Amino acid sequence: MAVGLSNHAATRIGLFPRARGHGYGARAHRLLVGYLFAHTTVHRIEARPRPATSPGRKVLERAGFSREGVMRGIRWHGGAWRDEVLYSIASAVTTSRTSMVVQNL
Repeated sequence: MAVGLSNHAATRIGLFPRARGHGYGARAHRLLVGYLFAHTTVHRIEARPRPATSPGRKVLERAGFSREGVMRGIRWHGGAWRDEVLYSIASAVTTSRTSMVVQNL
């Protein structure tokens, strides 16, 4: 996780194959969001799952993140420019979501 000067954070969580499909990713994101909004000055958290990883996008949506759009050619990987999808959650719009996040732990 990285925290910027403008009080926003970026995160990416990866799981070993045997740990996938058990809800650990969504739970980890909910815990991180709840902690950052409750104990730091972070007001926005971004995540950029790769477009090919639809399970990653579903995990973020289950954790309360909203899809903002596709960032075309944002990352160089494997000899080519790759797209990434931008998701975010912001504390100003998550006052009700934060309680949902805590309840769903």
